[in-house]
Amino acid sequence: LPTQPPPSKTDGGARHQTMAPVVVRPDSLNGRAGNTDAPSYPSSARANGLQGRVTLQALVTGDGTVRRINIVKSSGYDELDESAVRAVWLWRFHATGPVPPQGEWIEIPVDFRLH
Repeated sequence: LPTQPPPSKTDGGARHQTMAPVVVRPDSLNGRAGNTDAPSYPSSARANGLQGRVTLQALVTGDGTVRRINIVKSSGYDELDESAVRAVWLWRFHATGPVPPQGEWIEIPVDFRLH
């Protein structure tokens, strides 16, 4: 997975913020129509009853693209973590104010729940 080490205190002045959790259920639609589609619930994880929360950190540029992704806390299951990372790489964000040239770090909790 294309991830980077966590940002240091000298990460070039990028700001940090946290999003509300993204909840992924096996019955949700995961098409690519939008720009923040929920990660797919891996069929093997669903069949094995795997659930968990992945906490990601994404460095978002001024044009809304994701430049780097870190897994801050794993769900404990590679297939859930990988699904979350793959989806967030495709997301596009819209700034609500000025974004530093270095970008802005966004913390993204992703919950995979079966029920």
